[in-house]
Amino acid sequence: MKKILKRVGVISLFGLMMIGLAACGNQQSADNKNSGYNSFISKGLNAVAENKFDKALTYFDNALTQKPKDSKAKAYRDQTQAYLDTQSELKDGEVQKAVTTVTTGTKVTNDAKSLNTKLSNLKEKLVVGNSLNNNIQM
Repeated sequence: MKKILKRVGVISLFGLMMIGLAACGNQQSADNKNSGYNSFISKGLNAVAENKFDKALTYFDNALTQKPKDSKAKAYRDQTQAYLDTQSELKDGEVQKAVTTVTTGTKVTNDAKSLNTKLSNLKEKLVVGNSLNNNIQM
């Protein structure tokens, strides 16, 4: 009888240890996910500060792979994409389309102040430049 109780005790102890280890592993996995997400957001914002928008877009996309429904990462990504699209449209001579794109980018909520500032400055240059161009053509 003592042997049976001893075995049950050892098996129970082993089971509790396994449950504890599994719980720690899940917590560690969640911590790693948050750490990766935070790192991608930080690197993305640093890339924005350096005007490396292609690189920033990649970092924000990576953050979204960590947290697909995160509104902040989505806002940062959308604003970065708006900036890149605006630049591309300007290169193609599509000024009106660029004004529309940059305006949409400035209306994104949960935005990063640095991105919003860069988009607002770009919008201001576009609107002023577009006004001057229209006045010259008249």
